[in-house]
Amino acid sequence: MKYTRIDLGKRKKDSFLATGTTFMVLICAVILGTVIFNLWLKPSGNVQNQSSADSIATYTEANDNGGATEGKEAIQSNESVENKEFILVQAGVFSSKENADKMFQRLQSFCTPFLVEENGKNRIFAGIYVSGEEQPLVDTLQGNDITIAKIKKSIEPKDVCSDETMEVIKATVTVVNKLYKKDVKSVNTAEFKKWVQELKEIQGEDERIKSLKEFKDFILTLPDNISRDQLTDIHKEMYKLMNSSMKSA
Repeated sequence: MKYTRIDLGKRKKDSFLATGTTFMVLICAVILGTVIFNLWLKPSGNVQNQSSADSIATYTEANDNGGATEGKEAIQSNESVENKEFILVQAGVFSSKENADKMFQRLQSFCTPFLVEENGKNRIFAGIYVSGEEQPLVDTLQGNDITIAKIKKSIEPKDVCSDETMEVIKATVTVVNKLYKKDVKSVNTAEFKKWVQELKEIQGEDERIKSLKEFKDFILTLPDNISRDQLTDIHKEMYKLMNSSMKSA
């Protein structure tokens, strides 16, 4: 009788190699699936990732003779925007509309105030400023025995959406506050609105993105020339939009 010799060692080795190959294929499939999910199936509700090369052009004033131009500098999305705070100069909170109106009239000798009705109270503000620029007005009001409070508003630097929101608000405050200058009767906003239109649109359904879009839409509805008698209404709308996009510090 003839017998065939079976090499059991070789069979075990082949079985081990087959099992190892299958295991490696499964690992590669899991890794590949994860990469595809992150690239193509990531939920749209979040702010989409931006590369570190993405940037936001700043908006700077050309000179005091009018207009403003897009700055040459750029803010990188992975860097924080300078001066991350804004100051609302509050001159009182009143239950009585009559008392609020009296303070409003008194403030008109020093600034262009605005009144906001909120939670059954009447809040009087003397202005909105980039942090540090409010001090001359604060000194004037306090020198005339008007008690004020500084309400700080800020945005936590998280991503390109945070940086763009900060830059848009900062530019708006800068342009609008030119009306405080005694020799300025009106401010042209055409170049400013053009700059806003050319900003890169951020995709997503995040609430912060919606707030940024609302602020940009508000800017685009401004007249090409704004005057001091429009300042109160502009500041009231800015206050509402800042409340929805910024936190109190």
